Amino acid sequence: MESQSRSDTYAQNENINVRCEYDPTLSGTEIIIRSPYKNDETKALAEKINQLVNKKICVSDSNGVNCFLTENDILIIAAKGKYVQITAGNGLYTAKQSLKNIEQTLSRERFLKISRYEIINTDKIVKFDFTVGGTLRIDLCTGTQVWASRRYIPIIRKHLLGEKEENL
Repeated sequence: MESQSRSDTYAQNENINVRCEYDPTLSGTEIIIRSPYKNDETKALAEKINQLVNKKICVSDSNGVNCFLTENDILIIAAKGKYVQITAGNGLYTAKQSLKNIEQTLSRERFLKISRYEIINTDKIVKFDFTVGGTLRIDLCTGTQVWASRRYIPIIRKHLLGEKEENL
């Protein structure tokens, strides 16, 4: 039996037609922008899609130079007073957004809030240890150790071990 493709139209106007096609023979998602010619509108659209897909966060480095970090770059995101400090593989950065705003833009599968003030990239976890005292130590790939707040441990346990809420 041959699998069938289907499509849904989401928006149409005289300039842009947004349509999703579903093809079960594909192994991943592919985004193609088709236009009669290259212009600023298509370039801006491609950049917006790229930012959504790569989830870039605007930050400042130690010299105050603005740059972007992708989710893959990030190890730890921590609230530090008025600013948010982001630890990446290549250094420390500052974001002017709130921790809550940054948390809302991040992939829920990849990032995990471990305390009121700290979020970690779960792809960077090397090991974790639920201790007898009810605390949780998490070792990251850089050798950095972070400790989870007891209040967040049930959520973290569910995320890391795939346990259901009622078992906690």
